[in-house]
Amino acid sequence: MTSKVIAVDLDDTLVKTDMLYESFLHAVKRNPLVLFLVIAWLFRGKAYLKYRLSSYFNFDPSILPYNTELLSWLKAEKQGGAKIYLVSASDEKIVGAIAQSAGIFDGFYGTTLERGNLSGARKAELLNKEFGEKKYVYVGNDTVDIPIFGQAESAVAVGTEKSIARLKKQADLAKTFVIEKNRFKSILKMARIHQWVKNLLIFVPIIPARHFFNIGDWGSLVLAFFSFSFTASFVYILNDLMDLGNDRRNETKKHRPLASGSVSIKLGLFFLPVFLLAGIVLGSFVSAGFLACLAIYFVVTTLYSFRLKKIAVIDCMLLGFLYTFRMVSGIVAISVPISLWFVSFSFLIFFSLAGVKRLSELHNLKAAGKVKTSGRAYTTEDIDFISESVMASGFASVVLFILYVNAEAGANHFENTSFAYSCTPVLLYWILHVSLKARRGEMNEDPVLYAIRDPISLTAGILFTVLFACSVVSF
Repeated sequence: MTSKVIAVDLDDTLVKTDMLYESFLHAVKRNPLVLFLVIAWLFRGKAYLKYRLSSYFNFDPSILPYNTELLSWLKAEKQGGAKIYLVSASDEKIVGAIAQSAGIFDGFYGTTLERGNLSGARKAELLNKEFGEKKYVYVGNDTVDIPIFGQAESAVAVGTEKSIARLKKQADLAKTFVIEKNRFKSILKMARIHQWVKNLLIFVPIIPARHFFNIGDWGSLVLAFFSFSFTASFVYILNDLMDLGNDRRNETKKHRPLASGSVSIKLGLFFLPVFLLAGIVLGSFVSAGFLACLAIYFVVTTLYSFRLKKIAVIDCMLLGFLYTFRMVSGIVAISVPISLWFVSFSFLIFFSLAGVKRLSELHNLKAAGKVKTSGRAYTTEDIDFISESVMASGFASVVLFILYVNAEAGANHFENTSFAYSCTPVLLYWILHVSLKARRGEMNEDPVLYAIRDPISLTAGILFTVLFACSVVSF
């Protein structure tokens, strides 16, 4: 009795990603010069391109975003006696590594320099040669698989409802696996729209500047806000593209759109220049000075994403700088003098909050029974050190604020110093509150994002803002 043969496609079928783009990102991360070499390689054909990119690709197949429903069905068929083969247009080195890791495949075929790009009619020809026409079940996902569907015994399709409906018009499908996708929602999540709340710091300078009723300044700040936000989304997407491996190993980050496959790498690469261009165009309407600030922000965040976030303490210092720099950019946008008191206070408090973020991560890591963070230079042994740093910088920010109110510069700035002094206990309480939450492992996100959802933090924030506003307004 002849065993049932099932030939399974890889890209966007067995896994919710495309290994060509995965290998491209890995190659660029290891050697940025690949960006300039890709075109030359492509001129020599897709097979050669895939071959060269695969030479850079050293990956863990087990962390890839598999189509779990399809994988379960294949395992059941395997137990029923079926012979299963992984057949893909990806480079054969990559196909072989995934086939071996999955543990259910009896063999594999991929693109080689000798075989050429194993796709469409060429793949159908190989399957007919190896197993015989109408002697195998083929599992695919795209219109390029139509020639194979027509020559297979039966066809199985994987995809969204829309893509499967398209395939049904051109092929008889014996079975389908529907992947639920909300592309619009996933794109917004990829861009981390919720993180845009951090850029509201750009509006802070309008309070001490007393420009509450200046429409022109408000317009500049709105443009600056969206310019920063689009640029930040560019950096977020770039960071996620470059950090797919570490994200997939993280219990929380593995659900991010690019890591999970809910948004394709191809789409992520498409939106990179879109967001960056939007940020630059909007920034150009503010001022040349603000555009310079945007350039600095872009360079620092990019360096942070690629390298500096992996250096202990430096990462927290840079986060403190970036939060503070948002306020500085707001100051530049409305052309008011920069106060070194203000900048120093902001850096200290945001350095403290960056430490709170790391403290929370380490406590969650310890609770999970792990020691070292993925992609960071911290271990659970650093908890006490970071906790002390959080307290020290938090207290220093409060002391600096008090000194500023009491100094000649502050006396000239504040109309009602009693309101300014009243800000300090509110500020001190909030710093202690978020620190305590982090130490208890009760904070599982960025402290700024936590603050907008936490009733106590919201109350403290509103009270601080009201008191500070009252301190600079004459009655």
